[in-house]
Amino acid sequence: MSPSKPRTTNQDAMTRHALTVHHFQSDFDAKDFFERVSGNLVLQSKRAAKPYDPQMFIQNFEMAAKELGKLQREIEQQMREVGHVAQASEVQYRTRVDGIRRAFRNIETNFEALESKVNGIGSTAIRVGEQLESIERERTRAADVEDLVEFFIEFGHGRSSRLEELLSEGGPEGQCKAAVITRRLNSIIQDGGDFGTSDRARINIEQFCERLERDLLDAFDRAYRGQDTVTMASCARALIEFNGGASCVQTYVNQHEFFMKMAETQTAVADQTYQALTGINDLQTAPPPVLDGELSTFYRSISKMLRHEWTVISAVFPNALAVMQVLVQRVFAQSLQNYLENLLHLAEHDGQLAYLRILAACHIGTQNLVRDLQQFDVDVMAPFFSAHDADQSPVAGTIAATVAAMAGSNSGSSAAASTAMLLDTQSAASFSVTLVRCMDDLFVPYIENQRYLDVEARFLLGAFQTLVSRFLAYAAQRKAARPKNVFARTINQFTGGTAGPTDPAGGNGGSGGGGLSPHSTGVGSGSGEMIAHGSPTPTGGSGQAAASGGGGGTGSNGGSVGGYSIPTFASSLAQFTSLNSNPTVSTNLGGPSPSGGGNGAAASPNASRKLGHSANLHVLTDAELDQEDTLPSVTSALQILKVHAEAVARCVELSLAADVPKHTVRLFVSLTDFLGTRYLDPALELALDELNDTPRGHEPDFRTFYTVRAGNQIIHLAQCHFRTAIAPLIAPAPSQYRDAVANKNDFTAALESRLNQLVIRQITAVSAHLAATLAKQRKSDYRPREEDFQAL
Repeated sequence: MSPSKPRTTNQDAMTRHALTVHHFQSDFDAKDFFERVSGNLVLQSKRAAKPYDPQMFIQNFEMAAKELGKLQREIEQQMREVGHVAQASEVQYRTRVDGIRRAFRNIETNFEALESKVNGIGSTAIRVGEQLESIERERTRAADVEDLVEFFIEFGHGRSSRLEELLSEGGPEGQCKAAVITRRLNSIIQDGGDFGTSDRARINIEQFCERLERDLLDAFDRAYRGQDTVTMASCARALIEFNGGASCVQTYVNQHEFFMKMAETQTAVADQTYQALTGINDLQTAPPPVLDGELSTFYRSISKMLRHEWTVISAVFPNALAVMQVLVQRVFAQSLQNYLENLLHLAEHDGQLAYLRILAACHIGTQNLVRDLQQFDVDVMAPFFSAHDADQSPVAGTIAATVAAMAGSNSGSSAAASTAMLLDTQSAASFSVTLVRCMDDLFVPYIENQRYLDVEARFLLGAFQTLVSRFLAYAAQRKAARPKNVFARTINQFTGGTAGPTDPAGGNGGSGGGGLSPHSTGVGSGSGEMIAHGSPTPTGGSGQAAASGGGGGTGSNGGSVGGYSIPTFASSLAQFTSLNSNPTVSTNLGGPSPSGGGNGAAASPNASRKLGHSANLHVLTDAELDQEDTLPSVTSALQILKVHAEAVARCVELSLAADVPKHTVRLFVSLTDFLGTRYLDPALELALDELNDTPRGHEPDFRTFYTVRAGNQIIHLAQCHFRTAIAPLIAPAPSQYRDAVANKNDFTAALESRLNQLVIRQITAVSAHLAATLAKQRKSDYRPREEDFQAL
């Protein structure tokens, strides 16, 4: 019920509105409520010019309080009534919900019972269906057995007209059916059972099987030559039903024009390709020859051929994937392998560098071919197999029975055995996996068991020695000619001490140091001494030798470098030390001498060229040597780092991803070992020996500073090479990275220590020379003459 309105007559409309329920339902404000109740009284009080009278306000508020009390009682009554109604509704709702819940439980129980009945009926139906299928299979098998018995009896009587009629008049389906029947008859006689008087049937069946296979292969061959894909497809399907299709696939692959052409021209193609790779064995070639010309054309022809053959194979063979795998395997195992062997055979006769570059280039080309065919598999072949997957399943069951027979009849042919294996496992591996496996098999003979890395290490040693062969020969000659006892050193210092100070030109004559002489323009008195040219025998135990190449030319200033005379051997040194005037330093590096030009060919891994002390000794005079031959060269170090960087790139290409850090560290150790032990150490030792042989107080050889500067620059170049080329490759392997950093630090610390020793010894020699020079000065030296004083 709605609350009654106030019955007070003297209340205005504003007060009456304030005392209604609607006023309290919205946002209630006490201040606004009191303003509404007393607003008119306030106005009246302001208009009347009388003193303030609260009685009027009291009466008004009392009346409002009474009305509010009535309103409260009415609202409470309404709340009690609504509560009773809500309680009754809740009881009614709960009763209805309980009834509905009980109804749903009954329905659920009924559905479960119905489901149990349906399941029982379904199980019964399934059992009935299985029994019907079993009965149908038994019936079909009995019918097939009956037909086989009839055909067997006919063959026993020498008749095969029914099968021949099925072959000739049944079309493709008749050929397949006849092939299946013949295969089953052949299986019966192959089981070895005792057929009594049925030997004639056995002979007739074997003859018919041979004739059937021969006729189908002949028909397939004629259709193949005539490009009749429809006939090829029907013959291929019949042969697959008959013997798994191995003979058909072999016929298709063996008679392919690509393989026949390659068998005739493979040697000529390899020769043409190798001749097109100019500079393949030149150490100075930058960058090395890569895939171009004939090499890339060969790989493109393979990719084009395989893409074209896929259109024929997918239209002819039901087991297209297996046939494509056989074709790809034949391409890799025959064409690519022969091509690679011919190229590497040519490279072996040219040198190790050519061998390694050809191997890396072929690996890159083969990898690009595999990636191209894998993309073709994703774009074309995979969608085809997805659309025709149902057509592939019937042929799989007929293949296994013929695999052993085919492999046995071609036991000497790995290709035939591989064909059988692929046909038997056509659904076991994807085409991409087959490509990767074929590529791995192609390069296994060259890279497994670190064979490639051993060749690379031997090549680097020979190449490094070739690039600095003239300096190594000079260092070896100086070491061989150095006095080996205290008496000889004393005589050397004595002869140097008597010749040097008395030389009016101040050029240190025949001293072993070849000291600084501002007036010197040529060689010392020992210019007739001969320096053997060549490279010392490698000590790495590899037995391989790099061909010498690219030696420096003769100096343009007649035997002096930068105004400093080149060190020579004094004739008195040879007299007092009884040195043999014919040094025995081997210079034959398996190639032409530097004076004769030619490529720096390295020996092949199969044709080792051993070094001997008696091989073609060639000697150069001091006038023919320049600074590149007598001092360590930054240019030669840069060439060494370039060759090493190329070797690292080949290592990344030819090594497994997991082996790249280990192999890279091995190559880096070879680099630091050569630069430290075999190149810079002899140079620093030679410079120290020259300083030690210089008589005390004599002018030292200032070329030592060239050695120090070159050594420091080479160390920085090696560190930069490590940061840019080595560290990114070995960072994923913490242990290998730690070993490489330790090796680099040892290399740097050892060389810096030797450089510091050399600088200290040079400073000591300079200080001694300055002290000796100042000691010779007299008091009258540089004193003005008497005439000068008089003039002043």
